[in-house]
Amino acid sequence: MCNFLSAIVLQNGDILCDPEHTDSHEDLIAAHGLDNIDDAHVLRFARVEFRPGLPIDDPSNYTLWIDEAISPVWLDDSMRSRVEEDLRIRVSRMIVRDKRRTLLGGCWVLGNGASVRWVVGGRIVAMCGNASIRGVRGHASISDVRDHASISDVWGGVSISGVRGNASISEVCGHASISDVRDHASISDVWGSVSIRGVRGNASISGDRRNSK
Repeated sequence: MCNFLSAIVLQNGDILCDPEHTDSHEDLIAAHGLDNIDDAHVLRFARVEFRPGLPIDDPSNYTLWIDEAISPVWLDDSMRSRVEEDLRIRVSRMIVRDKRRTLLGGCWVLGNGASVRWVVGGRIVAMCGNASIRGVRGHASISDVRDHASISDVWGGVSISGVRGNASISEVCGHASISDVRDHASISDVWGSVSIRGVRGNASISGDRRNSK
């Protein structure tokens, strides 16, 4: 299984990744027409992951992982250092710890102190600390909502997964979907065609009007 942040490293040192849309190495390989450039003897590109540690909003905690049975000879210590530095810079640009009016598409990690008025489409990889989103629409994808993070005013085809800790989600409508809710997380004020599944532990749902007449 491919994890955030997945990338392809070419033999010339170029790095291919598209975290807003995929963490699949095979998707990246196909999208860039690399399917036929490898053979059994020479690996001309390498699958890598730049895996987060805790806290996820600290780029210094990320480590480079070579996702190959045998690492190619050309991916030596010098190139690994360059790849790691490049990916750390990319992750740094995704991290938000301040106030933003709108995040329009893209891929983001919301850390402690982040306050976003609108998320329109795109992908939120994780929310931690006291990060907050006051409005989500479009086909945004949000995962790994933890600590005291909060999300409100969710509508459209938004997908939220991995809600835990004391995180809270409120005012959810439309065709939004929420899954894997645990610990003391809470969901409130739900209506419309919202799908909620995988609620366990001490997680709670209140104000559920999906089946009201």
